[in-house]
Parts: sequence; structure tokens; C-alpha cells
Amino acid sequence: MIKTIHLSILSIFYLYAFSAEQLKAQPQTTTKAQAVDLDRSPYDLALAPDERFLVTANQISNTLSLIRTSDYRLLDEVPCENQPTDIEFIDNTRILFTTKATGQIHQFEIDEDKLVLRNQIKVGGEPHGLAINREAGLAYIGLVA
Repeated sequence: MIKTIHLSILSIFYLYAFSAEQLKAQPQTTTKAQAVDLDRSPYDLALAPDERFLVTANQISNTLSLIRTSDYRLLDEVPCENQPTDIEFIDNTRILFTTKATGQIHQFEIDEDKLVLRNQIKVGGEPHGLAINREAGLAYIGLVA
């Protein structure tokens, strides 16, 4: 059985408010280049099965962001390969994500509120779509040739 997790409208609002607060904290003299630096452009996000963490795959900044859901605090942000596309939790602390431009799958682990790279696998093509079957211990990845 695969558990479907639904985010409430309230949770999405708070994530939006978190991002808006970051922008409000910038000085009035923010340049266009500085504003672009703030734009992470989250492309995908995943909620941990125990709902303690959110992780976003950010295409413009080529980063992963780790957010604690209890207070929506950004705990960590790490660089990743070009064009992080899809992201899923394997379990409460391990994450898989794909990078379209490099044709790879990456495994990160949450260790003391930090994202730590554990493994990279070259799958070729352009990986799109990622699904985890936790009971069987399988990951399914769609590839565009």
C-alpha cells in the first residue's frame, strides 16, 4: 500500500509566507542581480513520510533546500548538478532526486539537519518522473532518450 500525502492549503500558505519574508528582509536598494539570487525556482518538492521535513529541488539556483515543517525554517541548502528535476523521500531521512541535464540520480541523507550526498548513479538520457515503492524497496524513474 502506498500512502498518499496531501498538503493542506494552510501549509502551502506558510511556505509562501516564508519566501515572502525573505524578500521583505532585503534592503530597499536590492539590485536585479540580487533579486535573481533570491529566486530559487523550486521545480519539485517532497514531504518526508513522518512529515518533519520538506525538500525542494530548485532549478534556477541548482540547489536542494531542506525545510523543517514545524517552524518552516530553512535548515540547509546544498548545490547540486544542473537542473534538479524530481525529488522523493525513500524514508524519513533519505532522499532521491534526478538531474535532467546530467542524466543522474542522486541520493542524499538528512544528518543532523544537514543534507549529505551519499551516492550518484548515471542512468543516461534525461530522467523525468520518480516514484518510490517503499515496501518493495524500489525506485521507478522515467527516461527521455
